Amino acid sequence: MLIEIISHCWSVKLEHYAQLLCYQLSSLHLHPPKQCEFLATVCTEPNDELTLEVLAFFSKLIPVKTLMLKDGRELGRRAIGRNHAAKHSNADVVFFADVDQCYGEG
Repeated sequence: MLIEIISHCWSVKLEHYAQLLCYQLSSLHLHPPKQCEFLATVCTEPNDELTLEVLAFFSKLIPVKTLMLKDGRELGRRAIGRNHAAKHSNADVVFFADVDQCYGEG
């Protein structure tokens, strides 16, 4: 079974979102689901350097996919990226999350 966790992150205006994404992905690295596989998909935009740095780092540790949206206006409307990611997912379960959600053991 595959669970895809879809988040969005736009740290261009609010830099702390990249830090929150770091916490979320760290929690998945430290406490991966034991009963299934997972994929973390993050919607962002090409000019968001902080978010892209976090994704580059974690892509070496856990399964991460980046979904690039056109710009911050499109990214600000969360449903655009989430809808696209969900429609193109091969996962058995799709979970929509915000980057301030972290995961613990179990």
